[in-house]
Amino acid sequence: MEKKKIIIILIALFTLLAISFIVFKNKEKLFLGEKNKIQKVSETQADEELKNCNSLENKEEKDNCFQNLAIKKESEKYCQFIENEKSRDGCYFALATWQGKENINLCEKIENEDQKLYCKAKISLDKIYCEKMKDENQKTGCFLYLAFIFGDEKICADIKNDDGKNICFAVANLKEEFCEKILTENDKNNCYFILANFKKEPTLCDKISKEKNIEDCKYQVEKSFYDDLIKKRNENKK
Repeated sequence: MEKKKIIIILIALFTLLAISFIVFKNKEKLFLGEKNKIQKVSETQADEELKNCNSLENKEEKDNCFQNLAIKKESEKYCQFIENEKSRDGCYFALATWQGKENINLCEKIENEDQKLYCKAKISLDKIYCEKMKDENQKTGCFLYLAFIFGDEKICADIKNDDGKNICFAVANLKEEFCEKILTENDKNNCYFILANFKKEPTLCDKISKEKNIEDCKYQVEKSFYDDLIKKRNENKK
């Protein structure tokens, strides 16, 4: 899949966004975009692919193989074979929050408590789960997600970091004027990156200071990576 080749921020938009404020992280690509484009494989094919995954010697490659199989089969049973805890949690997170097939009970299998709470917040759209999170960066990401989905800047009031709050105002209102107030270069770049994609305005990518990020930004705008999120916003915006 093309998305797996691109560096994004959130685990999340938004758990990843929480960590560094850029919209995706390598493992997340699989989660936010091409869900409806993934072809299902038969049980026989899946069993064969499971054997292929087990035959891999490199642990990271093996974990990625199990994760990809879980996504293709839309089955959490393959997540259990993933050795790395973060990757295993990401696998459960992806399947629990699968658009149209959300399963809040599956969030319980996530070991990281903040990730578990974000999973529940993403499904229930209830900020009470964000408020319970201990890590401030991940908590910020959780509030960012809800502020965007509801188009409600009041949710941003719970964010302590000023730059994070301005990113939140920007995504809630879809206005770049808030990006201009951000002092940290990376956060400002991420703000333009996010808005360019959410507004589908590639010209906003040109405001990013790093050439490579400009290219990635325009590529993602062109490929409409965030259509599912935009659709969800349109359905829930207050």
